Amino acid sequence: MSSISTLRMPYVERGGNNKTTTSSASSSSSPIVFLSGFPDNELSSWGEQVPASLEADGHRLVFMCLPGYETVSLGKGKPSMKRSWGYSLEEVLQIMHSTVLDLGVTASNPFVLIAHDWGAAFALMFCKIYPELVSKLVLCDIGIISFSPMSFSPMKMYYLCSYQVLFALSYIVSETVSKHLGQMLAVVSFIIVKLFCNPTPHDEMKVPPSEVTVDKFYPYYYLWKGILSKTLIEPAYPRCPVLFMYGTKKNVMFHDDSFITQLKKSNTNRVVSLDAGHWFMVEKPEATVQNIREFLR
Repeated sequence: MSSISTLRMPYVERGGNNKTTTSSASSSSSPIVFLSGFPDNELSSWGEQVPASLEADGHRLVFMCLPGYETVSLGKGKPSMKRSWGYSLEEVLQIMHSTVLDLGVTASNPFVLIAHDWGAAFALMFCKIYPELVSKLVLCDIGIISFSPMSFSPMKMYYLCSYQVLFALSYIVSETVSKHLGQMLAVVSFIIVKLFCNPTPHDEMKVPPSEVTVDKFYPYYYLWKGILSKTLIEPAYPRCPVLFMYGTKKNVMFHDDSFITQLKKSNTNRVVSLDAGHWFMVEKPEATVQNIREFLR
């Protein structure tokens, strides 16, 4: 098994030459890094229009996904990063840190981070540990949320905890009993969630069903392991300017009201709600691009 220090996040880079590559030499030009979440690969979260528009503006774009979430067709022979028991939250952050350093990011050359879903959760943790490396942060649909029972309404607890616990349990079975049984439970979990406790009924997955495997459930396992053992990395409010965009067509919001209240205390931050679902970047690309462009000015 490879040492964590030698691993790098799966990513593709799109630069001014309009070509998609799977690696990048260090550059003095600080990139805009897109970090996808569950269950997306490097590019599936963002659709076509958002990357194309920002690339046309001359930005250096790097599209990352979580380890083990990579698209095999873009890997060009690289071994899969899937491994037994996946990656802890701390390990993902360490791999992410090594990757952005390879991309030329330093405290004097920080980068813009645009993140969705689990990517946004990791982005908040990353900004807490390495605040000097991020110049601006764009959070897509996930903000700071407390998992304290005292802060949850019964409905919010139902929608947020139900699917996460089902996914975590499916993952545990896949690692302790068999992958086959774990995958069967993952399929059953999705059916239960879709019928009874879907937080985002407006949305469809942006990857084919064949890519939604139980191997990708590891963040949920480590999330609940951290919650139950009281060792979870608590996200903090970023020091850098933040653009928080979220869709309103959901059964529950993936942020606390206090998160928006806190962000609005600084005029360097922006909060934008969109009449869309969890993947609003695909559903409302024009509004997404416009808000990102205004924020980056």
